[in-house]
Amino acid sequence: MPLKNLDEETITALSNLKKLKNVNFIGYLKREQVLDFFAKAIGLLATSYYEGFSNTFLEAFVSGTPVVAPLRIDPDHIISRNKLGLTSDSDEDLHKLIIQLNEMEVARYEVLVKRCRSYVLTHHAPEAKAKELIEILKLHTVPNK
Repeated sequence: MPLKNLDEETITALSNLKKLKNVNFIGYLKREQVLDFFAKAIGLLATSYYEGFSNTFLEAFVSGTPVVAPLRIDPDHIISRNKLGLTSDSDEDLHKLIIQLNEMEVARYEVLVKRCRSYVLTHHAPEAKAKELIEILKLHTVPNK
């Protein structure tokens, strides 16, 4: 569902996208449907002007789905540094990256899929994050008086 306060540029872009034969608007997905949806995708195209590295990226990665994004929303270069998808400093080049991802050799794409999954399991698994949190709390715990 479109937001109620969409700007004209977004309304125009959505209108133009709806006219394309290769674009399907899926609509709202329940939480339990998201990972399966990503698992069937070739990639996630992230085009936000404002949002940085989002939880949506983690959902895509755990599903084995690489991300295509402008560098501005990969501020820590997590995608580019860890080779979890394709990035560009130019929005105009994003379509080229989508084509590149779509035409990637199967073996190379499978390596990318495995790298995405591995990254999430290594760096963002609940157990790993819980251990990090415990260590931070230990450093900042005030002793009882």
